[in-house]
Amino acid sequence: MNILAVGDVHGCLNTFKNLLNKYWNRDEELLIQVGDLVDRGNFSPQALLYAFELNQQKPNAVFLKGNHEYELLKHLFNGPNDNWLRQGGDITLKQFQEAELIFAIIQTG
Repeated sequence: MNILAVGDVHGCLNTFKNLLNKYWNRDEELLIQVGDLVDRGNFSPQALLYAFELNQQKPNAVFLKGNHEYELLKHLFNGPNDNWLRQGGDITLKQFQEAELIFAIIQTG
């Protein structure tokens, strides 16, 4: 089986979708996203939601938790993560709040 490995999407949803549409043969290849779907880009919540959807639709789509997802979850479950917030996490958190997806993320853990 062929593998398409993708990392560091960082909230660039449209770029991620375009990359998959152009390079991923969904019926014959395993997609492994090696983390960092969130932070820095404009569409972190939507990128994470898209990953959840792909994972539900395709058994050959695997998503790993990167350090940026780890820091987000650490903030949500353990209280303020000042280091993450200072490095752009505050913008990501605002995106999740505006998209009203923060509770969906907490529920899926």
